[in-house]
Formats: sequence, C-alpha cells, structure tokens
Amino acid sequence: MRHGDAGEQDPTRWPDDSQRPLTREGRMRMERAGKAFKRLGLRFDMVLSSPYARALETAQAALPRATILRTTGLIPSADPIKLFEELGTLDADAVIAISHEPLCGRLLTAAVAPNGLTLRFGKGALCRVDLARPQAGAGTLRWLIPARAWDQLG
Repeated sequence: MRHGDAGEQDPTRWPDDSQRPLTREGRMRMERAGKAFKRLGLRFDMVLSSPYARALETAQAALPRATILRTTGLIPSADPIKLFEELGTLDADAVIAISHEPLCGRLLTAAVAPNGLTLRFGKGALCRVDLARPQAGAGTLRWLIPARAWDQLG
C-alpha cells in the first residue's frame, strides 16, 4: 500500500521530508480504507511500515488496532530485493507493507514483471501480490484498488 495524501513537499515546513504528515483528507481517506478492509474481509497477519511519518500515519489510520513494525526496507529509496529478503524471514502469510513511490511501483514491478513494465501507485492505493517465494519474479498480481475506491467502499 502506498501512503495516503501528504500534500506537496515543503522544505520550509518540513526540512526533513520524512516528517511530512498526512493531510486531513489523506487521514480521513485512510480511515475509510480501514473500514473497507473490514467490509472486504481483508486481514493481515503483520503490518510493516516505512518509518516516515506519512506511512506510519497511514497504517495507524487504516489499521488502528494493529501492531506496526517499522522497517527502513520500505523507505522510498530502498532496494526491492532487500525487502524480499526481509519478507522471507517473517512468520506471516498476509503482510501489508506501507511505503512510498517510487518504491511501491518498483516492488510491484520486481514481484510480477522484473524484465519489463513500469508500474506506478497512486497515493493510498493497495494491491495484492501473492508471492510463491520471496524473490523477484515470483509474484502474481491478484488485484489493485485505487485510493478513490475507499470513498465508496469505506
């Protein structure tokens, strides 16, 4: 999942962009996403999040009762292959990983089409990828839900 809307970068307000929070609308949409998760029967064994404020706030808004594990493997510049290695060490079947572009698109591309395609994620979008093994090319994209759907589903 990509974090919700956090507005534009503004070095005068957030000299450290990792501290940029969700906007009010971004938080509300992620709360609706959490309600939609319940309506759709989506359950997660583990919640991983980038340590950046907007990703953590997305996790907290969408999954308020969950224990959130922070990992630098989900920062925007992270290497998808390293995240696959990290996923391979987890004792969980259904993991939600909350991150940023360009990493979300790179992760999806690495999982399902490592030899081509450029895939991008809108803010607040969620996809399901089934990984046969935690490595590049071993994934199957099952679905992708754009953020605007949370308004109707949540």
